[in-house]
Amino acid sequence: GLSPTISRVDYSLIHLLKKNEYIRILGFTLYYNKVEHKGVIYFGDIPSKVIQENDYVGKCKINNMRSKWGCSLDKVLIGDRAFINNKYAYFQTNEEFISIPNDFYTYLNENAFSTYIERNKCKELSSLMFNVSLICDCDIIEDIPSFTFVFEKYPFIIEANKLFIPNNENKCRLIMNSNANASEWIFGTKFLDEYISHYNYETKEITFFSNNANM
Repeated sequence: GLSPTISRVDYSLIHLLKKNEYIRILGFTLYYNKVEHKGVIYFGDIPSKVIQENDYVGKCKINNMRSKWGCSLDKVLIGDRAFINNKYAYFQTNEEFISIPNDFYTYLNENAFSTYIERNKCKELSSLMFNVSLICDCDIIEDIPSFTFVFEKYPFIIEANKLFIPNNENKCRLIMNSNANASEWIFGTKFLDEYISHYNYETKEITFFSNNANM
């Protein structure tokens, strides 16, 4: 998969090409894995056909002081409830789920999922990697409102059924992970699969289009 990381210290394929002076600028890093992705990523120019056939969603500026492709995530709406965010968000394809800060995970438990936790419809799921998430009865998903992630005034709406994956019989796992050290957002392929994303190194912008072929 492609990870839109502006620079890294480890020796990726792109890093080695630059080290041997085959390329001039370290623009992004290549990752190879066995995960199949439905999202589309462009670097440099984006074909006009893509612009014509897919709806424009929004764009955001990259913070030049940071070393990764990311944007300011202003707030998250769960239905009509707003969580005001003050942390940066990154986009990476070497991550599958959405990594969330600890304070937002607490907010989910105390607000959006509190009723289901009290009724034992949802419970915490821990992994050996110290990540925690929620695993719920699949039949609650139809009652969960959509999530809206607002990046620099542009809303990205994800329906609840896209935020869960089957875990085992009648159980579904929320695709948001947190851990005790989580202090930032990382949007992985479960989010990026919903969009066509265009990373422009020269203008330091990320532009998103709806991935109509994936709907």
